[in-house]
Amino acid sequence: NLFMNDNHFTIQHEKVRVSIFERIVPFAAFGLAALAGGVGGWMIISLMNALRMNENAGISAIAGGMAEYTIYPLVLLYAAAALGVVAICVAIGRLVIQTKTASPSGISYIVLGFLSLVPIGLVWNAGRLIISVLDGSSREGIGELGATVVEYCWASVIVTPVVLFVLLAWAVIPFKARPGKRFGPLIALVVMEIAVVAVAVLFQLRIAELWRMNAAA
Repeated sequence: NLFMNDNHFTIQHEKVRVSIFERIVPFAAFGLAALAGGVGGWMIISLMNALRMNENAGISAIAGGMAEYTIYPLVLLYAAAALGVVAICVAIGRLVIQTKTASPSGISYIVLGFLSLVPIGLVWNAGRLIISVLDGSSREGIGELGATVVEYCWASVIVTPVVLFVLLAWAVIPFKARPGKRFGPLIALVVMEIAVVAVAVLFQLRIAELWRMNAAA
């Protein structure tokens, strides 16, 4: 649309629909990262329940159980990272190919991306408490810290579907934005990819440490 302003014609770009396809792929990546937290929390709750039934479980059994159960969220984190690469490729393609739809803002990727890491962050803290008992850095035993560990894990299990609902709403609800090529979404997706890979590597290192404790016990 054209309108007159001080004897000059100014072009005003109308807002267009934001691409759903460009939102679906990041949704899947962020969703898997959030799901990793929920699964990890549930697995640790199962482990804690098993430990209650076997009060004589030693460091080897606890470390080995934690290592085995941590593999499940780790696989989901790597899957999220793989989909993150696909999302980055889609964002690059959007910069090269002319389309009739707009891209989401980079800020939305950052906010929703870090929101999806909240459940796995809760699981990380739960695991940290267990490891503090195993390596002797905590003065409290697994019995004393068990309630706090379970609280962290239940929080991750409860938060996960909330995060998934928010991500799904963002992915499918139609909204508009100004057209044009944006580097913001690409930069934001790269930042989130680095964050997800970093979290996956941290969990990979934790598993290695747990197996070391298992072997040393």
